[in-house]
Amino acid sequence: MRVNEPHPLAVLRPDPWPTPSYDAVDGLVAGLVGCGVGVVGERRIRGRIAHRAGVAFRPGRPSERLLVPLMGERFYLLGNLPSGGDSLAWCWDVWEPSIAKWASELRRSRVATVFVSAEQSREMLASALPEASVRYMPEAIRVGDFPPAPADLALRSIQVLEMGRRHDTWHNRLGDLNGMGISHQYERRPGALVFASRSEMIRGLNDSVISVCFSRAKTHPSSAGRFDTMTQRYLESALSGCVILGSNPPEAVDFFGYPPAVEADMLEPREQVLEVLRNIDRYRPLVQRNYEVVRRKGSWSQRARELVALVSPSS
Repeated sequence: MRVNEPHPLAVLRPDPWPTPSYDAVDGLVAGLVGCGVGVVGERRIRGRIAHRAGVAFRPGRPSERLLVPLMGERFYLLGNLPSGGDSLAWCWDVWEPSIAKWASELRRSRVATVFVSAEQSREMLASALPEASVRYMPEAIRVGDFPPAPADLALRSIQVLEMGRRHDTWHNRLGDLNGMGISHQYERRPGALVFASRSEMIRGLNDSVISVCFSRAKTHPSSAGRFDTMTQRYLESALSGCVILGSNPPEAVDFFGYPPAVEADMLEPREQVLEVLRNIDRYRPLVQRNYEVVRRKGSWSQRARELVALVSPSS
């Protein structure tokens, strides 16, 4: 690209929704903006009408390239795509039971390039969408939002944190830790947030010793199918200097280069948690190693650079 030449790629910024899942979308958009990519605002009403009708509400030039972030099955956002140009989508939460639906919606909107955050999703979606280029890109987070150096584990006030989806079998066998004088925070009912805001979440993670992380394949196999993938929670927990306890999906092992989590004991979880808390010094090398990996390769700015390099025409 020549100096001062407009970037050939633009990204759609969807209107925010009030759940933490928007953080990933916001991080992707911010990373791309940092690479010089332009931003297109969502046309909510016109876009949804266009999607239902199966038409584009605005014309597009053959050279125009717009990337639509799809967090889950928010297919109405595809109605913002122009009629011409090379359309792209970044897709999260593409699970095995819904592959046919994803393929149908992406084909209907003539999306030429698809990025997914799970390798198993890429394999199955590529088979269902032979006319498109389907690529895997690992999860990422906004590294700069987190404190530069995590607080010492011995000084943290939350000893066990279960944030987001609970593994009910493991959780129920754990029992009442708070009654034992061990600070344990978790969602009291499905969908209830442990922390009210993103800033509170970051402070809470930085104040936690153990962060419990199970993949969806372990907590909700009926919706995930066989897709066992890493979530952002692994990266956030690692960057916060927590001991990750739970499962090690293959993508987490690939991303870190080793299993980043202490594999959960499903039969005697309380005894394992107490052992980790009593012998916390034993886990400091793993905590530090996880932290350094995410600082090095887990930022949205880096992921955006990788994306732009893949889709930019040769100079």
